Amino acid sequence: MRYNGGGSMWEAMQLAGIFIDIGPVASVKEKDGKVRFLKDPNRGTMYDGPLLVLINGASASASEFVAAVLQDYNRALIVGGTTYGKGTAQVVLPMDTLPFSKDKNYEEFVKVTQRKFYRVNGSTTQWKGVVPDIVLPDMYADELYKEKANLSALQPDNSKPGIYQPAAALPVEALAAKSSQRVSSHPYFNTISTFNSWLAAYRSGRTIPLQWNPYAVHYSKILSMFKALGKNDKVNDAAIVVRNNGFDLQRVQVSTTHSKEINDAYLQQVQKDILLAEAYRIMMDWTGK
Repeated sequence: MRYNGGGSMWEAMQLAGIFIDIGPVASVKEKDGKVRFLKDPNRGTMYDGPLLVLINGASASASEFVAAVLQDYNRALIVGGTTYGKGTAQVVLPMDTLPFSKDKNYEEFVKVTQRKFYRVNGSTTQWKGVVPDIVLPDMYADELYKEKANLSALQPDNSKPGIYQPAAALPVEALAAKSSQRVSSHPYFNTISTFNSWLAAYRSGRTIPLQWNPYAVHYSKILSMFKALGKNDKVNDAAIVVRNNGFDLQRVQVSTTHSKEINDAYLQQVQKDILLAEAYRIMMDWTGK
């Protein structure tokens, strides 16, 4: 769910429902204050095994919806950075006030917030986001990039908790301790933490040397940090083998040369993804492999 900006709540409900048997997945509060619960549209599951979901500060709206459901049901281990914090749903309407016509070419639209949605435990993702079970350093941790920084953002509140049956608690504490040991000694994660600290200081005020020699040292230190951010994510030391699944492999075989090149570039990107490598290690700790 990293970098997933959201989309359809109905699709989010269906996706979450793949992994839980039956029960509410969220509630929504209309503008008149009425609350109604949204239920898993399909009874039963398609997968019951260990599940880990990666999120970060760029995961918003419907992706937060899915992560929150799986977390509240203890159905998945949520790993990464706190999400964007958008717990509202919108609809896009044409500005034309005449009756809608499918034959008319509409050019001006307005996005209207219709409702807030809430987690099954009654809390909200609005402003708060989804806080991961296991935290990894996140390039999008700065709160000025998130929903709460928008002047027009609706205030967070709570709603009625639903009646649902979560699975047994996950071994979060033990897995987080092992992950923390690895992350604390990894140069890439340390660079992200350094960047976040630098950005926080940059927001609150900074001292820039005006004499050339101190300034050159200051500039060189910042430049080295940004170079490290671009360099360390090029090497994945987890020895993960990445390949297409059977369905995608068939699709790629009949695709154009350009599409094949895009597919190969994506596989290489995943192969070098250090956060994905840490998620793999967490899963191996969890399953005892």
